[in-house]
Parts: sequence; structure tokens; C-alpha cells
Amino acid sequence: MENPNHLNEPNEAIPEVNPVVPEPNQVLDIHDPNKMIDIHDDIDLVDYDEEDP
Repeated sequence: MENPNHLNEPNEAIPEVNPVVPEPNQVLDIHDPNKMIDIHDDIDLVDYDEEDP
């Protein structure tokens, strides 16, 4: 049986030393639970069950 891979180009040479792995990605805009956020006036946030004074 003929080798099915004989027409494929050889794989790239594997470097002896692993490539430099950058530090894990840091998400700069991640939500800080200790930071206060602005809640804009939103009709969905109104408590309609509360009695008017």
C-alpha cells in the first residue's frame, strides 16, 4: 500500500527551544467589584409597588 502522506510537504522544523510565551492577557476594562458604578435613570429600575408619599 502506498503511503498517503508521501505527497505532503514536510512539517516545519520544530524549534528546540519553546517560543517565548507572553504573559496571560490582562483585561484592562474588567469590572472591579469594589468600584462604584453610575446607574443611569432607567424606567426598568423604578419600583412601581412602592406607595407614593
